[in-house]
Amino acid sequence: MSDLNLGAVLRSFRRSAWRLEARDHYESAPEHRALAEWRARRPVPPRTDGWLELVTDHVRAGRSIGRVHVVSRPLSEYVQFELALYAQHTAVGEQVAIADRSLDRDHLATLRQDFWIFDETTVALMHYDDAGRFLQATDASDHLEEYLHLQQMALNAAVPLHAWIFPSAAVVGE
Repeated sequence: MSDLNLGAVLRSFRRSAWRLEARDHYESAPEHRALAEWRARRPVPPRTDGWLELVTDHVRAGRSIGRVHVVSRPLSEYVQFELALYAQHTAVGEQVAIADRSLDRDHLATLRQDFWIFDETTVALMHYDDAGRFLQATDASDHLEEYLHLQQMALNAAVPLHAWIFPSAAVVGE
């Protein structure tokens, strides 16, 4: 597998970008301030790393960006924080869903590797150190069918963010 310039692919995809998040913790310096605000029970400040602008630009151009975060119970502190942060993502058009390992252990237990799929042609495997710091992305496009299958497995088990956080609201709205 060769290294992949994730930033370049995120800026240049033509139709769709979809991510599987499988970790219970990520370590990202740009999030430290927001995490501290959340821990202090204050509103999470807007992201300043350019992500929201990137999503906004793609969505306005008719491209889709989505993710499924596969979570474990009990929810880690970081996942709880991310759930609060995702409100900013969905506000600009990112499709965020949650899949709970405790509800589908047979299938979701196998989803432990983060990856992106771009335009249903390019697969970027995400590599992290033990502390959750991003190391690199590698191109796994030669295994596209395998990752499309894993994507479908995650999507089948996932619930849209709002319905996952407010399950009774989903019933009322149906």
